[in-house]
Amino acid sequence: MANVLKQKKMFLSLIGAAILAGTIALVQFAFTPHAQAASSSSSGKPSSGRQGQCFLATLNGMYAASQSGFQVEGSSKGPFATAATYVFNGRGNVHGFTTRSVNGSISENLSFSGTYTLNKNCTGTETVSDSTGAVRHYNLATVPSGSRFTFIRTDAGIVGVGSGERG
Repeated sequence: MANVLKQKKMFLSLIGAAILAGTIALVQFAFTPHAQAASSSSSGKPSSGRQGQCFLATLNGMYAASQSGFQVEGSSKGPFATAATYVFNGRGNVHGFTTRSVNGSISENLSFSGTYTLNKNCTGTETVSDSTGAVRHYNLATVPSGSRFTFIRTDAGIVGVGSGERG
Protein backbone atom coordinates (compact mmCIF):
# COMPACT_ATOMS: atom_id res chain seq x y z
CA MET A 1 0.00 0.00 0.00
CA ALA A 2 2.80 2.40 0.90
CA ASN A 3 4.50 1.62 -2.43
CA VAL A 4 1.30 2.46 -4.36
CA LEU A 5 0.97 5.76 -2.49
CA LYS A 6 4.63 6.53 -3.16
CA GLN A 7 4.14 5.85 -6.91
CA LYS A 8 1.01 8.04 -7.04
CA LYS A 9 2.81 10.84 -5.23
CA MET A 10 5.78 10.61 -7.63
CA PHE A 11 3.45 10.52 -10.65
CA LEU A 12 1.59 13.63 -9.48
CA SER A 13 4.90 15.38 -8.79
CA LEU A 14 6.10 14.56 -12.32
CA ILE A 15 2.88 15.86 -13.89
CA GLY A 16 3.20 19.04 -11.83
CA ALA A 17 6.79 19.45 -13.00
CA ALA A 18 5.77 19.00 -16.64
CA ILE A 19 2.99 21.55 -16.32
CA LEU A 20 5.35 23.99 -14.59
CA ALA A 21 8.03 23.50 -17.28
CA GLY A 22 5.47 24.08 -20.02
CA THR A 23 4.12 27.18 -18.33
CA ILE A 24 7.61 28.60 -17.87
CA ALA A 25 8.47 27.93 -21.53
CA LEU A 26 5.27 29.56 -22.77
CA VAL A 27 5.64 32.58 -20.47
CA GLN A 28 9.28 33.01 -21.49
CA PHE A 29 8.27 32.73 -25.16
CA ALA A 30 5.37 35.17 -24.79
CA PHE A 31 7.33 37.88 -22.96
CA THR A 32 10.65 37.71 -24.80
CA PRO A 33 11.03 40.70 -27.14
CA HIS A 34 10.53 39.55 -30.70
CA ALA A 35 13.34 40.28 -33.11
CA GLN A 36 12.32 42.05 -36.28
CA ALA A 37 13.00 39.98 -39.33
CA ALA A 38 12.38 40.20 -43.02
CA SER A 39 9.18 38.28 -43.62
CA SER A 40 8.49 36.01 -46.52
CA SER A 41 5.52 35.42 -48.72
CA SER A 42 3.87 31.98 -48.70
CA SER A 43 6.26 31.02 -51.47
CA GLY A 44 9.18 31.73 -49.15
CA LYS A 45 10.35 34.80 -51.07
CA PRO A 46 11.06 37.97 -49.08
CA SER A 47 8.40 40.65 -49.15
CA SER A 48 8.28 44.11 -47.65
CA GLY A 49 5.78 45.59 -45.20
CA ARG A 50 4.89 42.29 -43.50
CA GLN A 51 7.05 42.28 -40.38
CA GLY A 52 5.64 40.24 -37.55
CA GLN A 53 4.06 37.60 -39.78
CA CYS A 54 5.17 34.03 -40.31
CA PHE A 55 5.23 31.78 -43.36
CA LEU A 56 6.47 28.25 -44.06
CA ALA A 57 9.91 29.70 -44.83
CA THR A 58 10.10 31.19 -41.31
CA LEU A 59 11.18 27.77 -40.02
CA ASN A 60 14.20 26.90 -42.12
CA GLY A 61 17.44 25.16 -41.22
CA MET A 62 18.70 23.04 -38.32
CA TYR A 63 17.36 23.36 -34.78
CA ALA A 64 18.34 21.67 -31.50
CA ALA A 65 15.26 20.76 -29.48
CA SER A 66 14.24 19.05 -26.26
CA GLN A 67 10.94 17.77 -24.94
CA SER A 68 9.71 16.30 -21.67
CA GLY A 69 6.43 14.98 -20.41
CA PHE A 70 4.38 12.01 -19.33
CA GLN A 71 2.33 9.31 -20.93
CA VAL A 72 -0.77 9.12 -18.73
CA GLU A 73 -2.66 6.39 -20.60
CA GLY A 74 -1.78 3.02 -22.11
CA SER A 75 0.76 0.37 -21.26
CA SER A 76 3.81 2.68 -21.22
CA LYS A 77 2.62 5.14 -18.56
CA GLY A 78 5.34 7.30 -17.11
CA PRO A 79 7.82 10.08 -17.85
CA PHE A 80 9.66 10.65 -21.11
CA ALA A 81 12.29 13.06 -22.40
CA THR A 82 13.82 13.65 -25.83
CA ALA A 83 16.74 15.50 -27.38
CA ALA A 84 16.56 16.02 -31.13
CA THR A 85 17.85 17.81 -34.18
CA TYR A 86 15.16 19.13 -36.51
CA VAL A 87 15.79 20.24 -40.08
CA PHE A 88 12.95 22.38 -41.49
CA ASN A 89 13.16 22.92 -45.25
CA GLY A 90 11.09 26.13 -45.36
CA ARG A 91 8.50 24.45 -47.61
CA GLY A 92 6.52 22.33 -45.11
CA ASN A 93 8.78 19.30 -44.64
CA VAL A 94 10.86 18.38 -41.60
CA HIS A 95 13.25 15.56 -40.73
CA GLY A 96 15.84 14.79 -38.10
CA PHE A 97 17.12 12.46 -35.39
CA THR A 98 16.09 12.01 -31.78
CA THR A 99 17.22 10.17 -28.68
CA ARG A 100 14.51 9.50 -26.13
CA SER A 101 14.11 8.09 -22.67
CA VAL A 102 10.76 6.49 -21.84
CA ASN A 103 10.53 5.37 -18.23
CA GLY A 104 14.33 5.17 -18.26
CA SER A 105 14.51 2.99 -21.39
CA ILE A 106 16.77 4.73 -23.93
CA SER A 107 16.30 4.71 -27.73
CA GLU A 108 19.14 6.43 -29.58
CA ASN A 109 19.39 8.12 -32.97
CA LEU A 110 15.85 7.42 -34.18
CA SER A 111 15.25 9.10 -37.51
CA PHE A 112 11.98 10.92 -38.12
CA SER A 113 10.31 12.84 -40.94
CA GLY A 114 7.07 14.64 -41.49
CA THR A 115 5.28 17.82 -42.42
CA TYR A 116 4.50 21.13 -40.77
CA THR A 117 2.20 24.10 -41.30
CA LEU A 118 2.75 27.67 -40.19
CA ASN A 119 0.09 30.37 -40.08
CA LYS A 120 0.64 34.11 -40.41
CA ASN A 121 0.15 34.46 -36.63
CA CYS A 122 3.23 32.20 -36.13
CA THR A 123 1.28 29.15 -34.87
CA GLY A 124 1.12 25.87 -36.70
CA THR A 125 1.10 22.09 -36.56
CA GLU A 126 3.57 19.28 -37.09
CA THR A 127 3.07 15.58 -37.78
CA VAL A 128 6.08 13.26 -37.76
CA SER A 129 6.70 9.53 -37.87
CA ASP A 130 9.88 7.93 -36.61
CA SER A 131 11.87 4.87 -37.65
CA THR A 132 9.83 2.69 -35.22
CA GLY A 133 6.62 3.65 -37.08
CA ALA A 134 5.26 5.82 -34.26
CA VAL A 135 3.33 8.90 -35.40
CA ARG A 136 3.27 12.05 -33.26
CA HIS A 137 1.28 15.28 -33.54
CA TYR A 138 2.16 18.72 -32.23
CA ASN A 139 0.92 22.29 -32.13
CA LEU A 140 3.77 24.77 -32.39
CA ALA A 141 4.52 28.47 -32.14
CA THR A 142 7.54 30.40 -33.35
CA VAL A 143 8.85 33.94 -33.35
CA PRO A 144 8.76 35.88 -36.65
CA SER A 145 12.54 35.54 -37.03
CA GLY A 146 12.18 31.74 -36.91
CA SER A 147 15.10 31.51 -34.49
CA ARG A 148 13.19 29.39 -31.97
CA PHE A 149 9.92 27.54 -31.54
CA THR A 150 7.89 25.91 -28.78
CA PHE A 151 5.58 22.95 -29.11
CA ILE A 152 3.05 20.85 -27.25
CA ARG A 153 2.14 17.24 -28.01
CA THR A 154 -1.52 16.90 -29.04
CA ASP A 155 -1.89 13.10 -29.00
CA ALA A 156 -4.45 11.77 -26.49
CA GLY A 157 -2.95 10.38 -23.28
CA ILE A 158 0.27 12.40 -23.60
CA VAL A 159 1.34 15.52 -21.68
CA GLY A 160 4.47 16.84 -23.37
CA VAL A 161 6.06 20.22 -24.09
CA GLY A 162 9.32 21.32 -25.62
CA SER A 163 11.26 23.95 -27.48
CA GLY A 164 13.89 24.27 -30.16
CA GLU A 165 16.44 26.84 -31.24
CA ARG A 166 18.18 27.37 -34.57
CA GLY A 167 21.94 27.08 -34.47
